[in-house]
This record gives sequence, structure tokens and C-alpha cells, in this order.
Amino acid sequence: MENFLKRYFKGDYVIWVIYILLVMFSISVFYSASASLIVDTPREFIKHVAFLGVGFVVLMIVYKLPREYVKFIAWAMLAFAFVMQIVAYTSLGSIDNRRIFFFQPSEFTKFALIVITAYFIDRFQNPDFLEKNFKLFFAIVWVPLLFIIPSNLSTGIIIILPIGLMMMIGSIPWKKIGYFIGVPALIISIFCSIALMIPPETYEKYEDAKTEMSATKIAVNILSVPRVHTWKNRLGVYADNNQTKRSQDEIRKDKQAEHSQCAIYDGRDPKLPGNSFWRNHIPQGWSDYIFSIIVEEYGIYGAIFVILLFLWLLWRAGVLLKKCETVYSAIVIVGVATVIVFQALVHIGVCTRLFPATGQPLPLISKGGTSILIISAFFGLLLRMSCEMEDVDKKKVEKEPEKEVEKNEVLNEISEEKSEEIVENKNEIIEEISPEIVEDEVAETTEIEIN
Repeated sequence: MENFLKRYFKGDYVIWVIYILLVMFSISVFYSASASLIVDTPREFIKHVAFLGVGFVVLMIVYKLPREYVKFIAWAMLAFAFVMQIVAYTSLGSIDNRRIFFFQPSEFTKFALIVITAYFIDRFQNPDFLEKNFKLFFAIVWVPLLFIIPSNLSTGIIIILPIGLMMMIGSIPWKKIGYFIGVPALIISIFCSIALMIPPETYEKYEDAKTEMSATKIAVNILSVPRVHTWKNRLGVYADNNQTKRSQDEIRKDKQAEHSQCAIYDGRDPKLPGNSFWRNHIPQGWSDYIFSIIVEEYGIYGAIFVILLFLWLLWRAGVLLKKCETVYSAIVIVGVATVIVFQALVHIGVCTRLFPATGQPLPLISKGGTSILIISAFFGLLLRMSCEMEDVDKKKVEKEPEKEVEKNEVLNEISEEKSEEIVENKNEIIEEISPEIVEDEVAETTEIEIN
């Protein structure tokens, strides 16, 4: 059994433990949080477990593949996700429908951009390559993001912040980093300012899926002006609880956050797994607010357990970072660990109302097929990098006996040469002093005979 584990489950054992604990905890929490779903459709729980199983397969595939194949898959995923984003913007009509594929293109983009960024930063260590290809890298990252941000701002932020950190760790000049982040930020700010001056009602008719396709409709879908108003409303709801200024739909959505806080408040007296009360009052309790259900059922101990798992992952990534011998490995570890942990902190911040509502799932725990698959792929990348480090360490250990033998041989040769030099020097000295010794002995003998 031990040989089987060492053969097929190499890599950092701590990351394996964190992944397994998250999966096991996910099954328990999801079953309880989605009890109302299970009553109506038991297959939802089975589907969640199935996605976890498929996620493990994805992890093993990424974990076993050489990095060149992973790069190729990342480029293919980026192209596929970009095409799907264009299709969504130009044909579906409703902004919300852009986020309701049977998969989430933005999740594919998240994985692809982390891997591709690591590839470029590794090559950017050559100043000539940096100067020639930085604008290409800028376009590859930001063009897909500009299609994601209007309909899913939080995902765009979760992608771009780790990429910025990866650029810092990769020693990219600050001037380049400022250009990379500052120019798009300025463009987005100008666009939002203009969009907020235009009444959203002007664009409602073009959002309707029944409206005939036209250049105006495509432009409206791409610009997503009403989505900017949604951002403004969410920030307003987060900052101001005045019920009279908000629509019934906004109040209903905000009730989820209020019920989430109630669930956390009731976590003072844990109800134990399967006894949640607020799961029936939070429509997205199994997804966007699952951390609240964890606190309600497991109390402060459950909250600390989940938070420590993600912080443990971040700490372990730091340990691996110190062992890295290549820029690519270091950048991949930084990007992957930051994406997972940052997404978890955003989810927890929304549940505790530190942040406005974003709709981000808790990695590996919340419901979400594409998210589970991509997070599993990220874990596969971490394990792949740690496995490569182990292989390098083993090669060093294997070379140590050879180096020791070579060292001993060199020392023996040196000692033999020194011995020969000593003998030669000794003989020369003897030859030099032997006549004087003979003369002294003859003189002494003569004196004795005379006496």
C-alpha cells in the first residue's frame, strides 16, 4: 500500500491532505445546506458528489501531464472560453444569460490566464523578449477579461490581482506593472462614468432576447451599460440600508445577506450537521452563502477549520516557493495559491458582509460544477510543481554518492602526489647532507684512534 501511494500520489503530502479534507467537508456541508433541494431533486447531491469525483480525475490528469502539455491545454481553454464569451454577448440577449451556460467560460479563462501568465513571466526574464512581447501579453490577458468584467466583476478582480502579484514576484519592472494595471483601470473608470450618466431603461429593449439582432443590440450587449448600474446598486445596498430607496428585487436579494448574518449569529450555539434553520431561507445557501451554513451548524469551530485550511494552503505554498529552482514553478505556485485563497476570502467576506454580494463560491465546498473542476485543476498544478521539486531533490541525492567517490578519488590522487613530493624532497635533503655527515663521522673516528 505504501509503495502504491508513493508511486501514484507523489508531491507535497500537505497539499494532498488539504484537498482531501476540503472534499470530505464539502460532501457533508453540501448535503445539509441543500436539504430543500434534496427533497425535491435528490440528484443534486449526487451531481455534486459526481463533480467532486470528476474533479479528482482532472486533478490527476493535470498532476501527471508534463508542463508543456499543460501550457497547450491552457491556450486551448483560453481560445474556447473566449469564443463562448463572444457567442454569449452577441446572441443571448440577457446579461444574466451570459452567466448561465452548462459551464462557466470565465472559470476556464481563470485557469488559462494563470498558466499563460507564468509562461510569459518565465520568458520575460530575458529583457529582449520582455520588450518585444509585453504588449502581446497585455492583449492576451486583458481582451478576455474585458468580456468577463461587465457580467462578472468579482471574477475579473480575482483573476487580475493574482496576475499582478505574479508579475511582482517575477521581477517585472514596476513601470510595466503600472502600465499593465493602470491603463485598463483608467479605461474602465471612464466607461463606468459615462455609463452611469445613461438611464438603464434606454437599453432594456435591446437586452430582451426576443429583440431582433442588430448592430445596436450587439453594441449594447458588449458595453453592458445596465450592468454598471447593477454594480452601483449593489454598492449602494452595501453602504446604505434605507429600504425606501430600493426596489423589491433589490430588497429580496439583500435579504439573503441578512439571513446569512442571522445564520452566523446563531452559530454561537451550533446546531450540529443537518439541523440548519436558515438553509430554508437563503436561496443560494448551498453556493454563494454556504459559509454561513457552516457557521450555523458547526459554530466557531467550523469557521476556524475552513479558514485554517485555506491559510494552511497559503503557508504551504510559501514553503514550496522557497524550494523552487525555476521561475516558472515559483510563479505558478504564487498564482494558483493566491487565486484559491483570495476566492475563499471573498466568499467569507460576502457572508460576513465585509464585502458586497459577488456570487463567488467557496472553493471545492460550494455547489458549482465548473468551479470544482477548475479548482481541482489548480490543486493538480500545485502537486505537479511539488513533484518536480521532489524529482530534482532525488537527483541531487543520487548524485551525492558519485560526487563523494569523485571527491575521494581526487583526495587520494592529491595525497599520492604529496607523498611522492615528500619522498623526493626527503631524498634530496639526505643526498645534500650525507657528505657532511660522512666527513663528521670520519673525523670523529680519527680522533678516537689518535687518542
